[in-house]
Amino acid sequence: MSDTESNSSNRQTGIATALQHPQPFEESTIFDEYREIMTRSHEQQRQIYSEFKAFTDDVASWVKAASQFDNFRSRKRIKTRLEWIKAKHGEIEGVRREVVTCVEAVRAALSMLGGITRSLKGFSGIVKDEFDGGNDSDLQEPRSVDCAGPNQACAK
Repeated sequence: MSDTESNSSNRQTGIATALQHPQPFEESTIFDEYREIMTRSHEQQRQIYSEFKAFTDDVASWVKAASQFDNFRSRKRIKTRLEWIKAKHGEIEGVRREVVTCVEAVRAALSMLGGITRSLKGFSGIVKDEFDGGNDSDLQEPRSVDCAGPNQACAK
């Protein structure tokens, strides 16, 4: 007999033996296996749930920390901007003081030259100056200058 024929006959006898002698049906074994499988399944579910809960706790902590960090950065940014604004305000105030000093110097110079009948108010408006002839050889009689605007001719 060849190897294939002997293997085939052995299989047939094994199958026949298994069919002739079925294993007895034990209900308690099946329930025990079911309980064991369900216990392992519940343990895996508890482990997955605990990992998930730890993950969500970590995410919640991260969100809280990120929110606090953003608030800190916002406060720092606002503080920096306020410092910049205060510095610019100081610079502008310095320029304003210089302009006021210059205007006062111009007023003093004009008053020394012959007096101003009307004080300067701002940088626009009608300026009326009257000069005395006095000892100046150029100015022999008092004269007034009226200018209505920058594009209009002045009357002497």
